[in-house]
Amino acid sequence: LSLAPYRSRLYRWVYGPYFMEKALEHFLSYQLLGLGPNDVYLDVASGFSEFPDIVAALSGARVWRHDLDYPAGVHGDMIGGTAAHIPLSDAGVSKIAVHSSFEEFEGDADTAFIREAGRLLRPGGRLCIVPLFLGDRYCIVTDPAVDRRKVCFDAGAAIVEFPSRNRFERLYDAHTFRRRVLQACGTLRLSGYHVVNAAYLDPNCFVRFVALFEK
Repeated sequence: LSLAPYRSRLYRWVYGPYFMEKALEHFLSYQLLGLGPNDVYLDVASGFSEFPDIVAALSGARVWRHDLDYPAGVHGDMIGGTAAHIPLSDAGVSKIAVHSSFEEFEGDADTAFIREAGRLLRPGGRLCIVPLFLGDRYCIVTDPAVDRRKVCFDAGAAIVEFPSRNRFERLYDAHTFRRRVLQACGTLRLSGYHVVNAAYLDPNCFVRFVALFEK
């Protein structure tokens, strides 16, 4: 996969020192999803990402962009609203990816999204979550300097205050991942990947685990 699409000024401006981390996430999901011209691709929690454009240019796939901050409903190729209820038809997409966002799905949005992905995917379709944050302890990382009003922290999770600029980031332990994610998989089958050499690419690369679900 050529790195040429990642060299735009906008791409570097959006991701700053984490440019190579984001490029690595996108490279991993592109390869694991196996995108091609017959695919319908959904980029969940897309924000200002250029990845949907990269997918369209490199693979020829039909592309949808979703984000909670987009205007509600379907507008062109943009879908606004919660990831738990995406207004596309059953089996309406073949590939889905979530980049550096799944850990920010508050409340039961993580579990609800996995169920929704199972509804949206065609047989043989794939969902890639990168990175997947796993550890020995179930915790929520939160920045005390940001607005944390209306945040509902998970019962049983340790609260870790850290200047991450995010109000909520969930780190699963094995038990919690089974309870919140695997039990919601339904017909989705999980393959996990451990990235062992990300820092060799760039010191700011932090991805360690990737989840790939296949229907």
